[in-house]
Amino acid sequence: MRAILFFFLSVLIWAKDFNAEIINYTKLGFNNQNINEQNGSYPTDSFSILYGSINYDKLFSNHFVFGIGIALGGIVFDSTNNNGNLAYKYLGYNQGFLGNKKASPNNTQNYFIKNFYIGYSGEKLNFKVGRFVLKNTDWLTGYHSAIELSYQNGIFQFYSLASIQKASYGGKWLKTFRPINSIGSTPNYIPVVAFGIKLRPENFLYHLFLQFQANRYFAPGIRFNYDFDIPLQDLQIKAKTDFITLLVLHTKEGRAYISSYDMGLEPVFSSIDNKNPYLMGYKGRKAGWGGVSIGIKQSLFLKDYNFGFQLYGNIADPNELIGRHGNPIGIDLNDNTIYERGTANNALFDANSFSSILFAGRKFNSFAVNFLGRITTSKRALEESFSINTSYHFTKQTSLGINLSLYHVQTHAGFKIYHTYLTHMRNDDRSFLSTYFVHKF
Repeated sequence: MRAILFFFLSVLIWAKDFNAEIINYTKLGFNNQNINEQNGSYPTDSFSILYGSINYDKLFSNHFVFGIGIALGGIVFDSTNNNGNLAYKYLGYNQGFLGNKKASPNNTQNYFIKNFYIGYSGEKLNFKVGRFVLKNTDWLTGYHSAIELSYQNGIFQFYSLASIQKASYGGKWLKTFRPINSIGSTPNYIPVVAFGIKLRPENFLYHLFLQFQANRYFAPGIRFNYDFDIPLQDLQIKAKTDFITLLVLHTKEGRAYISSYDMGLEPVFSSIDNKNPYLMGYKGRKAGWGGVSIGIKQSLFLKDYNFGFQLYGNIADPNELIGRHGNPIGIDLNDNTIYERGTANNALFDANSFSSILFAGRKFNSFAVNFLGRITTSKRALEESFSINTSYHFTKQTSLGINLSLYHVQTHAGFKIYHTYLTHMRNDDRSFLSTYFVHKF
């Protein structure tokens, strides 16, 4: 590993097809309450991570493409170091090469091959196989071990892909590749497959797709975008309407899947475990038959200003197996505490949930500020959040972002928080301050 890293560093200074970046993400939670597993009291985590990557991407004259990249980093500090060292869930999470090991702070992997692909990039035909970023799909994004084919002719585009692994890189994440939708320590090698058609007449986008994992779910969906102008005296307002809907049908095996995010339909109990007695034998909830997601976003742009609203709702439980591998609504899904279900998951993708979101922002020369307010209701929780996000570009290569989130969570009885099954409703402050520093080479 050191020899490979030294090679990349040595050629970076002269090879124009090489690029690199270094990133620091830090979160400071304001709620430092003591852990009390009996009543479900857990603090908001604070942590800092430092990581980066070195990449080589080359498009040859014959349209052949090749890329390779290495990501590596480490945890600077972790407020949970006396209660499980849980920051590994952000950086270093590792289930082994085959995905058959239990991830823990004792078997972290703080580096991985981020990119490693070959392919063809032509005027109409594009093909890639290996590890790379998926860009055509809404519900599969980020770095995947996959094969992807797309064909574009004028306003028409067709794509197909199959993915067997996903990694998380960027923001607060550095997680190595792992199988998609495994059950516990049992890896799942059946790929996620997607087919889609996109039509782009002037000012419109029509996107019809089908995504499925044969032993888990089948999910057809539609996305529609419309860009238009609103003349208002001497002002020229640009507007964008974005609509998405998704129908998810779980297979028999998918319906019996016990939710990793405590957001399914039918609760499952068994005998009380002496190691976790405050879970009261609660195992989680079955994913159920699936569900429907519907979202609409209206954005307005006036010179350097932008503002708008977004509505997003789930009927039943459509996101247990398909959500969180992508994020078509563009809002952070993981701004809760590390002691919550999954990794700091919030209620945006919960079963039977509805979210109302308002946003506004202003861009200056090198500075931008954005405001976002969110109210999410679900059977499991009520969340109210207001955040102020700022970013400043010192140069084209160096930028700093600062986010202040005021965040209240009300978790209802009959659900769990970490090692506690709630027999009563809880209210918790999950407010935090975070910073994000990036320097590119």
